[in-house]
Amino acid sequence: MNINLIVGMILILVVISLALWRLAVAKQEDDSVHLVHGISAIPRQATIVHRLEVIDKWGKLLTVITVAYVIIVGAIYTYRYWVQASTIAR
Repeated sequence: MNINLIVGMILILVVISLALWRLAVAKQEDDSVHLVHGISAIPRQATIVHRLEVIDKWGKLLTVITVAYVIIVGAIYTYRYWVQASTIAR
């Protein structure tokens, strides 16, 4: 296998893993603060929100890197194929 294909697949798997991890953490989040739970629920929610912010930051960054990597590698392979096909046609 080509190293570029392996790196691309790893990046895609990491982005998917982050998305799944975010879903798991978001299930613990309570969008409304209930007065029944009192103040004790607020630090837990703050911790969950902080985790979500960190996961979102890395998820966005790695998604942009993955998309850029796939586009650049795809363009390089397309260009190489085009050059090779045009030299064979001569």
